[in-house]
Amino acid sequence: MRTSILIFIILALPFSSVFCQNKNVLAIIPQPVSIHMESGNFHLSNRTQIIFSKEIDTAFRNLSTELLKQSYPGIFLRQSNTGSSTAIIFSLNKNRDTLIGKEGYTLKVSSEKIILAANTRCGLFYGLHTLLQIIPLHRAASSASKEILVLIPCVTIYDYPRFQWRGFMLDVCRHFFSVSTIKSLIDEMAAYKYNTFHWHLTDDQGWRLAIESLPLLTKVGAWRVPRTGGVFMELQKPLPDEKATDGGFYSQDEVKDIIRYAASKFITIIPEIDIPAHSLALIASYPNISCRQLPQYVSPGSPLTEAEDNVLCVANDSTYLIIDRIITEVSKLFPAPYIHIGGDEADKIFWDSCPKCKQLMLDKQLKNGAELQSYFTKKVAAIVASKGKKIIGWEEIMQGGLVPGAVVTSWTSVEAGIKAAKLQHYVIMAPWDHGMYMDNSRIERSYSFNPVPDSVDAKYILGGEACLWTEEVPNAREMQRMFWPRSLALAEIFWTQPANKNWGSFLERMEGRLPYFEKAHIKYSESVFEPIITYVKDTISIKKIKLTTEIKGLSVYYTFDNTDPDSFYPLYKGILLDIPEGATIIKAISYRNGKPIGKMVTKTIMSVQQEEQHP
Repeated sequence: MRTSILIFIILALPFSSVFCQNKNVLAIIPQPVSIHMESGNFHLSNRTQIIFSKEIDTAFRNLSTELLKQSYPGIFLRQSNTGSSTAIIFSLNKNRDTLIGKEGYTLKVSSEKIILAANTRCGLFYGLHTLLQIIPLHRAASSASKEILVLIPCVTIYDYPRFQWRGFMLDVCRHFFSVSTIKSLIDEMAAYKYNTFHWHLTDDQGWRLAIESLPLLTKVGAWRVPRTGGVFMELQKPLPDEKATDGGFYSQDEVKDIIRYAASKFITIIPEIDIPAHSLALIASYPNISCRQLPQYVSPGSPLTEAEDNVLCVANDSTYLIIDRIITEVSKLFPAPYIHIGGDEADKIFWDSCPKCKQLMLDKQLKNGAELQSYFTKKVAAIVASKGKKIIGWEEIMQGGLVPGAVVTSWTSVEAGIKAAKLQHYVIMAPWDHGMYMDNSRIERSYSFNPVPDSVDAKYILGGEACLWTEEVPNAREMQRMFWPRSLALAEIFWTQPANKNWGSFLERMEGRLPYFEKAHIKYSESVFEPIITYVKDTISIKKIKLTTEIKGLSVYYTFDNTDPDSFYPLYKGILLDIPEGATIIKAISYRNGKPIGKMVTKTIMSVQQEEQHP
């Protein structure tokens, strides 16, 4: 009987709160356009039905239901075609709301119903992920005789994105990641409304995509000699007769499976075939397309020298025949309208010493290596266009003149993106020095970036990307730690309207999301809690140490004597620290409520000085 059932109400457990410390702020990332809190709660229980308007297809119904069930395995949610006293209702707008477009949504949680409405299934999907963020986390009931009752705060949310391009870029060449890992990453991207996966598939350290007409690309190019530990770009070169056993690649069936999976989460996959440079794995497979046509090996990470020709020969006809084969199969595999062709860091020394390339420059009246690269890019762009696609390239494709219609990914600076936008080319903003690179950025630096410079027409800025290069990321757990929670900041930059951004609010909401990562066993970086050690000049000649944290309200303890500090050591009180005579190391650790939080930070005084001189 109902009266004999024990009901668990999930309200105030530390792992269940959907609110920040400010109880009027929901822990939603990215921040919606508008949130209006109302009194009362919706009661989510076994009696709750999921209702879809008739226009919504079965695949989307099943996906939405499964996402809700995964969040609440103890609640037996069911689809229904009829009304219910307690229901979650998905509805496509009969009259299109032009302001929210194809990705926006409205979400209204009342005490009786949750109504999620949008113009498209994509909008409903993003609205569902907002709903999942405001449903408290819980542990499933241990017995079927116990019913879970979850209270969801009443709220009205109106939302749509700022940018159309909200990207993740993952390098799978320096280290290879499995299909299941890629799918897990896609799940997390979708949860924070990212919609583009830029897949860096080829580089000096590995060719990761099966091209059926060029089997050596994966037979040779996907494998390198194994190396473990050490700085990646300083690893030992292959020994004589050493076998290449480290690596991997994605079959075309696996790629199709991943594309379908991403599409079900409304994520477009953009493949990158990085040429003419970063091509050592390609050249190791087919040496005749390099300038010197010498045998090469796939780099294990060791620094390249002039002996290792990683740049394609621009004047070799067979270069374009192979590129055509590659682009033909890539364009058939990937339904996206773009193919990223790389174009970055092409060392011109190989062309400068190549008789064929020098003759080509004379024949075509090309003044320098930059114009020769532009010649190459135009030929590749024509190949791509013949397959019905458009090109994207790193900002170096501007050297020597931009190809009409090319999209530019700005990575070395904002200025490159400004230049491209003023030339009326679309731009994807990913400048490493503004926190777009996940392997070396502080969250505050990432969050402070505005992808639209004041001097350009905003319509040419498609959006931006959170980029992860994986030289020092050897496994999936470290990949997670690099992306999270850094990429939460970029999720908000790419989706949220500038007027709604607030660093203090974001930090609170970000902390509110950390229990989700813990429950999902997703490793995340704790650097936001860790002390920041900086070197400052108190006067012209006196140099001191400053300790800060991104999260406010933490206590920081420190030492200069190479012992590990705890709460019995000196407490930093906001006054600049003198560097003791002879001190070479400083260690610091953060505490909250009497307990350590984050890792202890250890730095040499010399490294702190260098960071001050080269911020």
